[in-house]
Amino acid sequence: MNISAQYITVNNSKQNILTMLTDDDNPVLLIVHGGAGSPDRPLVQKYNYELANHYTVVCWDQRGCGFSYSNDELSIDLMLDDLKSVVEYLINKYNQNKIYIAGHSWGAYLGLRFASMYPEYVKYYVGTGQGISSIVDEIDKYNFVNNR
Repeated sequence: MNISAQYITVNNSKQNILTMLTDDDNPVLLIVHGGAGSPDRPLVQKYNYELANHYTVVCWDQRGCGFSYSNDELSIDLMLDDLKSVVEYLINKYNQNKIYIAGHSWGAYLGLRFASMYPEYVKYYVGTGQGISSIVDEIDKYNFVNNR
């Protein structure tokens, strides 16, 4: 298995991706981490490395996180633009028509929104820990803790 990390330019920002692969011709699976602010590449490398037998697995440290740390002011629109740039980069680099995207928590929110905006880039989207309403979720957690 080939594992490499590199910086790419994403909307005038230096951002890092980790790639795990066994065959350049495998379809691309982009992992969009949660947080925002909790890159998951160590977990993917430890628990999901076998995916690299079937996919070119890419872990992207989002702007402001992990190896892409910056103190940039963040917005959902900026994060979606960054995701679009990363996806376009991967489609071009690996000569793909579409890629797979797996998002967790915040990454699931971002991935789902991206997939609905740009279905032409997404072969399949998988969300885990998918939030529905952040406000309702926070209120439920607050009430749960206060009722203990």
